[in-house]
Amino acid sequence: MAEEIARHIHHSLGEARALEGIGRTCLQHGDTITGLSHLRQALDIYRHLGVPEATQVDADLTTPTPNHSPARVTELPE
Repeated sequence: MAEEIARHIHHSLGEARALEGIGRTCLQHGDTITGLSHLRQALDIYRHLGVPEATQVDADLTTPTPNHSPARVTELPE
């Protein structure tokens, strides 16, 4: 919902933050594919905006977690 609202009002940073939050929640609940997909979308927006949040999301996507090995977002199906 927050993601849709942010997109609708053209608030890219808000959209990215919503996507990041959704992605992290999915990962915490074991939905790795969906979580990484949302984080990838957030990372794309963060990079486009040139904001520092991109660094942390990128690092998180390359760091192993207890539930999965390091997974570059490019490994996910589009």
